[in-house]
Amino acid sequence: MVVVEDIQKDLPNWPEAVIKPWLIEFANDPDMGWPPPDPFGDHRWGRLLGNRPLTWWRDVKWTLEKVDCSFDGLTPKAKRDVIGIRTEISGRQPSEITKRRWDNIFRYTLNAGIFPIAPIVMQRPEGLSPLDGTHRMAVFSALQLMPRESYAAKGLEKPALKQEVWLGVHKDGELPLAQ
Repeated sequence: MVVVEDIQKDLPNWPEAVIKPWLIEFANDPDMGWPPPDPFGDHRWGRLLGNRPLTWWRDVKWTLEKVDCSFDGLTPKAKRDVIGIRTEISGRQPSEITKRRWDNIFRYTLNAGIFPIAPIVMQRPEGLSPLDGTHRMAVFSALQLMPRESYAAKGLEKPALKQEVWLGVHKDGELPLAQ
């Protein structure tokens, strides 16, 4: 079983709060493992890590920051992914996993006004790009469509557009290759 400390041997300056929600599940998948192959070839790790090797990722610094998480501020790909999840939910035929994830995130974010776990993102010229947290962004964007009156009727506040995320910045300003 891969644990946070195993991954931190390869990514020593990465916080647990970035590794745990993003990498641990994949690292413990029997078809994935840790560390990722180098070179990636056609391995799924290549897509998950933007076709950048661990040596590149070592130079990414993560900071917990409040940023605008509005739908309009997402990259075109992130917007498509968010709409895809929302369409799956609204189509009344979501997979069991998507439905469970949606419901849990929805309840938490509706009542707390914040993400249950800060998404892991990078800022691209065209917008915010989630590396982990697309379901959270989908729920958040749906909640933003609800009028303030609906929140007030429940004794709740509409979630602020600025939310905490783990923002990654490479030392050279470079970005993952895959978007």
